[in-house]
Amino acid sequence: MKKNLLVLTILTIFGAFSTLFAQEVTVSVADVVNFWEAYDSVQTTTDRQKRLDFIQKLYIDRGTQGLKDVQELRGVKTENWLELIDTHKEDLEKKRPFTLTVLNQKPILDKKLKELKNFYPNFKGGAVYFLVGCWIFGGTIKGDHALVGVEIAASEREDWAVELVLHEFIHTIQVPCNYHFLSHTIREGMADFCAELLYGEKTLAELYPNMHTAFGLKNEAAIWADYKKYIHINRESYYQWLYGLEGRVINGKKMRDLGYFMGYQICKSYYNKAIDKKQAFQNMIELDLTSDEKAREFLLESGYLNKKDEKFVRKMVFSRIPPDARVGKMKTIGYKIVKNHVIFSYNLLPSQKDAKSVSIAGSFNGWVPNLTNFTMKKVSDIKFELAVPIAQFEKGKIYQFKFVLDGNNWQDPPFEAKNTLEEGGYTNLSLRL
Repeated sequence: MKKNLLVLTILTIFGAFSTLFAQEVTVSVADVVNFWEAYDSVQTTTDRQKRLDFIQKLYIDRGTQGLKDVQELRGVKTENWLELIDTHKEDLEKKRPFTLTVLNQKPILDKKLKELKNFYPNFKGGAVYFLVGCWIFGGTIKGDHALVGVEIAASEREDWAVELVLHEFIHTIQVPCNYHFLSHTIREGMADFCAELLYGEKTLAELYPNMHTAFGLKNEAAIWADYKKYIHINRESYYQWLYGLEGRVINGKKMRDLGYFMGYQICKSYYNKAIDKKQAFQNMIELDLTSDEKAREFLLESGYLNKKDEKFVRKMVFSRIPPDARVGKMKTIGYKIVKNHVIFSYNLLPSQKDAKSVSIAGSFNGWVPNLTNFTMKKVSDIKFELAVPIAQFEKGKIYQFKFVLDGNNWQDPPFEAKNTLEEGGYTNLSLRL
């Protein structure tokens, strides 16, 4: 009874906060509160059906539109959240104290999101939903909704949510891009830079002294020399530059997400060069990155390049093949059919030899990595395999999937894979029986 009263009190207080910003941006933490009530209830029984019922009734049935967005985007189901609770219990317990500190950050979020209207008059508002998203993302968007997965994003820093929300909200008002390499790094770096402008108190390098921006400022020349080998790639592959993938080795140190840094520096150069800052901000937000040529044009206009690099960028030819790709004969990659099973297989690259796990995430399991029944078995020093009964797949239906290393390192299909599909700007392996 006391627990229910506390939950009701928190939701009432948060609802009162939200009305202060009505018709502009709604910020909701209701899903987080509901999740922890469901989580505590799940711990009271070992009966699987009862545990599923707790999650369904206390979390999913009460869910906000944000939680519905996650289900629609990723196809996650009740059993996926139960799997999360059982496989990530220790991690969840560590994060729990920080997940509701967003209540204390609400006034800052309100203020900064209101300031976005001053930076960008065409801003129409939207919604921010804090939720537990099945260990799939820290932040993502759907339409004008920013979705924050607190089980990944929450930290002990007292303002952990502010910059992340601003970054994701910039994505809700940007023009969609084609997800080719240059376009995508500009888009993500722009969200970083605009979030920093709005945050105001600290730079990203100060907020995250051990991450890509701070590292980038100290190693920019070497990063640019490596980055420009890839800017001609007109395919979605991120080559360890984005999305927490493996990372690039620069000056003897491996660092993730340096593509964000390069896009950040390009956008920062464009903004600093502009006389009319408000117009520059609007130009960036409304930048059309739906073609490689438009991305090239923005890079040239940014003022980031020296004369030699400007000449290089003007002459470069966009291609699907990166400089270090080893492209052999086109073939089906990732699986084979043996009797009544689909045998998935993945061979580690030399740079991935330290990977501890490989799992399969796809349209057949809600794109959720690290599910127990889709975690592969190591059969040699470099090879992982998993046999899945054919009966689990519908004959004739086309499925899409990716291999995921260590729970968050999503692997793009190799260039020699003939079984690829591009959808929504992403390239995935395909499976059809």
